[in-house]
Amino acid sequence: MHTWSDAHLATAAPAGRESGMCGIAGVVDADRDRAEHRVAALIRMQHHRGPDHSAAMYTRPSALGIARLGIIAPSDAGNQPLWSAGGTIGTVFNGEIYNHREVARWLGIDDTHGSDGRVIPHLLEVHGSRELWRLRGMYAFAAADVQRQKILLARDPLGIKPLYWRRLSDGTVAFASELRALAAIAPRGSIRAAAVARFLHLGALGGDESPLDGIQAVPANTWIEIDASGERARGTIVGPDRLGGPLPLGAPETDAPLRTTLLDAVAVHLGADVPTALLLSSGIDSAAIAWAARELGSTLTCLTVAPGPQQGEALGAAAIAAAFSHHHQVVTVGGDPLDIESFFGHMQRPSIDGLNTWIVCRAVRDHGFKVALSGLGGDEAFGGYSHFRQLPVLQVLRALDRLPAGPRRWVDQQLDLLPGRVPAKAKTLAALGGPRTAWEFDLLHRSVWPLERALAGTGLVDTVPDHVQPPDGLGDGCSSAALIRAEVDSYLSATLLPDADGFSMASSVELRVPFVDRCVLAAGLHAAEDGRVGKVRFARAIGDRRLLRAARGPKQGFTVGVQQKMNAGPLSAYVRALADPTAAVWSHVDPVIGRRVLESNSRRWAEIWALASLNAWLESLDTDKCDH
Repeated sequence: MHTWSDAHLATAAPAGRESGMCGIAGVVDADRDRAEHRVAALIRMQHHRGPDHSAAMYTRPSALGIARLGIIAPSDAGNQPLWSAGGTIGTVFNGEIYNHREVARWLGIDDTHGSDGRVIPHLLEVHGSRELWRLRGMYAFAAADVQRQKILLARDPLGIKPLYWRRLSDGTVAFASELRALAAIAPRGSIRAAAVARFLHLGALGGDESPLDGIQAVPANTWIEIDASGERARGTIVGPDRLGGPLPLGAPETDAPLRTTLLDAVAVHLGADVPTALLLSSGIDSAAIAWAARELGSTLTCLTVAPGPQQGEALGAAAIAAAFSHHHQVVTVGGDPLDIESFFGHMQRPSIDGLNTWIVCRAVRDHGFKVALSGLGGDEAFGGYSHFRQLPVLQVLRALDRLPAGPRRWVDQQLDLLPGRVPAKAKTLAALGGPRTAWEFDLLHRSVWPLERALAGTGLVDTVPDHVQPPDGLGDGCSSAALIRAEVDSYLSATLLPDADGFSMASSVELRVPFVDRCVLAAGLHAAEDGRVGKVRFARAIGDRRLLRAARGPKQGFTVGVQQKMNAGPLSAYVRALADPTAAVWSHVDPVIGRRVLESNSRRWAEIWALASLNAWLESLDTDKCDH
């Protein structure tokens, strides 16, 4: 039996057609009053993710809750939870299923009306978890099986949408979209030393990692079945390789031209019943989305964040918008207060990145938009970073490593004689024993603190951290395709996607990322395997001269000048806070090693900001309040 609850929450409306970014939550607990109380608290703490409607249901022994941001059919008819035809599966859903019509037809249900998420409970009722690979989209959902009295949690193949769960001390289980809400629902566990070490080393946690003992992330591309006793089973959705396995229903053929694949990806990301903006820089990634939207007959409002109407990327972006007949607005942020306290208050996991996303998404909200398209992921999919061009040096270094001992020692001696202005990373790369695979090369490029210092600073000197081990399938490869996979794992999944979700949803904005699509990433890997990597080759494959011109220009992107704001600006107070010997960070990082970093010259500003942001995140956790 399942019933609606409006205690602590808005009255639920009948389920209908709904889509959009949301906050979901739930508790597995036979005590209905306690379960509903906790779900209400979790949803209140995630209200920013879905200010349009909140609701909860109880179906023994679990309660599910939803905070909805209405994007498709943004009316009362689009509210959740969603139920299967047989009434055995109830679902709360965060995200969007782009191929819901194809899946509905495959299931034999109405393919023209209803929420895009309606296919999830139908799919589970008939086929269980084995057919989840058919879904194309970004999603995290919780499904209550009322007959088996179990909950199924699942997350999309690339981990675009988050989902965490924990076992509470009273034996119940709770889950939520946001880690901070789940940490506040009961006394939280300790900070994991391995998570701190990884953060210091790479500036973020792993994409499937939680910084707190006792709280687990549902891994990308994974389903987990839980009941009152905890986890009962888990499995992958499309196979062990998150970019592999069969393509979902309605996806382009694997050998489709890149132009076709990109147009298809942008088309499925354009569907919304509220105005949609495009975050437009003067670079190739967002320009390609502008091109695709025009090819598809859509006119967008392009927003460019810049210090002034004729500064930064404003003029170049205006030219791109005009070339593709889109509207254009410049959002100036130079003199606006950044509200850094709120920035850290919405940081779900420690990150040295994300401030630009926070600022841009606040601008999107302030201009009246709920949905924005972003070129995020284009650099990873098509090898747009400069270190892709440096990759051939690994073959040269491998050859040097094969020299006899005498000549090799001479090479190392010359490296020792290089002047101090030569970057330390370059010396590490060239030295014997330096990175020789795409994975190792990427870790070096992305490192903030050297690994040895990060381990020493957290007391893990004699350990080999899990995060330095390459994912399955990478091994000792040093190809462009291997580097794309490394970038997806170590940067896109670990930094960009978590920051994009947390800081966009903090402003009640749905950030859509067409490049972070299984079909687009598969096309990028296919191109890299054929030796076609880089943005110029990407633009040539699309076949538009305006994109080719953008690809040949310098790499673009909105930056907020963290280093300058650390020295004299709104971030300087967070650096000064490190001088306090009782600062929260010194309970997790060796203060002697930390002091050496603080006393280093300005070239190590990122190392200092890693300490400052970790400290601010730790202290902000203590301000989260929730009635346990």
